Amino acid sequence: FVANVSHELRTPLNGILGFSEIILEDATDTDTREFAQTIHQSGQHLLAVVNDMLDVAKIEAGHMTLESVSVNIRTLLDEVALLHTNCAQAKGLQLHAHLADNLPTHMRTDPTRLRQVINNLLSNAVKFTAAGHINLSANWVNNELVIGVRDTGPGIAPQVQEVVFERFRQATSFVTREHGGTGLGLALVRELVKLMGGQLHLKSELGVGSYFEFSIPE
Repeated sequence: FVANVSHELRTPLNGILGFSEIILEDATDTDTREFAQTIHQSGQHLLAVVNDMLDVAKIEAGHMTLESVSVNIRTLLDEVALLHTNCAQAKGLQLHAHLADNLPTHMRTDPTRLRQVINNLLSNAVKFTAAGHINLSANWVNNELVIGVRDTGPGIAPQVQEVVFERFRQATSFVTREHGGTGLGLALVRELVKLMGGQLHLKSELGVGSYFEFSIPE
């Protein structure tokens, strides 16, 4: 059911996004551009939610298939980090990437899903961190790629750390309307990491920050 609804929603959403982009390009007055920008951002958010729902439905149905191709790990990580650097800087945050010297040049994995997992973790880190920095780390340990995302955000209380991985649930002690989100992101991250044969771990302390780490075998 979710998959069918998701597919039905994507077509009109793509139309909304396309026409809002045309308005943004052609509009000459500020008000029209602001309205079009709001429509475009809202459409992008809805499309992201729909895509997440579709991915969760695929995993539940056992229809999610993974690629296995040779991927340049450093290039992929640099590109993902760069994608979030501007958003971090706009909030006055520093985003650093620390890639270990022992990383292999290439490994076989699904680059789309690997990007999706890291993007989700970095996006959350930027979203919830008001001041300080975000670190993306990558190491090669026992023939596994180990990725870590550390932030200086509000942290997550021990009693709700498992809640953040549940679908449509969030740690409401620090989530506000400003943060937004559906609570699907981390649930999807955990499912994708598991599908890739890896594990996801969280360490967090209130007032200090959070550290998400996942490892996937070659």
